[in-house]
Amino acid sequence: MSPVLKTLTETISTDTIYAQCTIMAFIHLAFHDYGLDAAMVSQSISLNAIFFASVCLASRLSTNYHAFAFLIFSTDLFVLISLMYKSSRRRTKLFTTIMFTIITLIIIELTFGLVGFFASIIFVLFINLICPYIFLRMQILKDNIYGPWDEAIIDRNALKFSSKNFQKKIIINGFNKHHNKNGEHSNKSSEPSSPLSPSNIFSNIFKTN
Repeated sequence: MSPVLKTLTETISTDTIYAQCTIMAFIHLAFHDYGLDAAMVSQSISLNAIFFASVCLASRLSTNYHAFAFLIFSTDLFVLISLMYKSSRRRTKLFTTIMFTIITLIIIELTFGLVGFFASIIFVLFINLICPYIFLRMQILKDNIYGPWDEAIIDRNALKFSSKNFQKKIIINGFNKHHNKNGEHSNKSSEPSSPLSPSNIFSNIFKTN
């Protein structure tokens, strides 16, 4: 397959290949399984994306041997080491973390020298120790600012209190209206009333009872 893969993208420009590989690498990092239960985690998408990038990069190498070696290295790095890491993490998490931390620091030291080695150590300590400490210390300065941009919060006790007051107002208003009507009727008692008026009808009913 190496000769086929080597000539797979001859008609595509190198800049396009590099852009595709960069996008696929970001997709691999975004969908990779880091041990968290998330909806976007997909091992198949992550693995296919990084292998697509590996094939595209292998097609830009000079010989079939280089393309074959590059694909074997990609398989070891993204498949075999990943499986080994998962199996070892289930057994001894602390040992696995220490081992991969040491390997990462050695790779950084070999790549960037002592300056990059110590800079990476300081950066990791700052992220894992100093930043959480600053976060905890800043919690006492936290202040919630409320305004018209906030969502409305329904207070059930206030609703009950307002509903009771509303009922009281209805009762009081009804009583006042009834009292005013009685006052009007008493003022109009001197006037002759018709036999079909409500007061005469009710008085006749009570008399018959």
